[in-house]
Amino acid sequence: MSNAIAKAGIAPQQLTLAEQMQYANTVCKGSLVPKAYQGSPANVLIAMDFGRSMGLSPAESLYRITVINGKPTASAELIAANVRRAGHKLRVKKDEQAKKATVEIVRADDPDYTFRVTWDMAKAQKAQLSGKENWKKYPMAMLTARAITECARDACPEALYGVVYTGEEMEGGFGSDGYQIEVLDDSPRQPEPQDRQAQYQAGIQLGEMQARAGAAMRRAKELGFQLPEIKEQARDEFGVDIVDMDASQLQAFCSELEGTIAAYEAAE
Repeated sequence: MSNAIAKAGIAPQQLTLAEQMQYANTVCKGSLVPKAYQGSPANVLIAMDFGRSMGLSPAESLYRITVINGKPTASAELIAANVRRAGHKLRVKKDEQAKKATVEIVRADDPDYTFRVTWDMAKAQKAQLSGKENWKKYPMAMLTARAITECARDACPEALYGVVYTGEEMEGGFGSDGYQIEVLDDSPRQPEPQDRQAQYQAGIQLGEMQARAGAAMRRAKELGFQLPEIKEQARDEFGVDIVDMDASQLQAFCSELEGTIAAYEAAE
């Protein structure tokens, strides 16, 4: 048994980079790991890095974080746990009769404002989701998961470490027990060494840019800026919502917003 495998259950920060690479190269050959990681040590390393930020062991990372079509995803349960771990308050209100789920998040650094998102079947129908089999079988689970992730992306994206979507949102579903399953790319390729490093660094950069954007948005709100207007302007300029921006778009967005904030503060 290799040292990396023997250490797989310990705190991930205690694994050296060489041990992480050894672990990734070993486990990606196994048939019990999710398909997204089979034959792809780069995906394993990316998941381990995201998991380390969340306090997960390498083994936990592979089963609680899934790479779908090149993007890391997590269950709504893990996303909610990360929000609470960051010190924010998250409340879930379910109305079984009305088929409605409301999620509220109160940030630790802004206790006077409540972020609130509600998902009901009308909203699901508008999003063309209500006709899907998993939505018919488990409507409250699906509504709750959607409300949690949407509210978390809006209220505290920096607490999600770049893992901002559930598998269902990335075209996954729920199994017969109501727990999340994943629909994965069944043909993973073996990345070249340079590809592994590029993918690893890209994941780190995206997380850093999302944290930077979250900080800038909070500062803008403190100064009295209207966040809906900022989001709308960003959507018009970049063609996507802030939560869907890649690292380069986020960097440009942050530079513009930080420049606006600096000019405003200088004028005060």
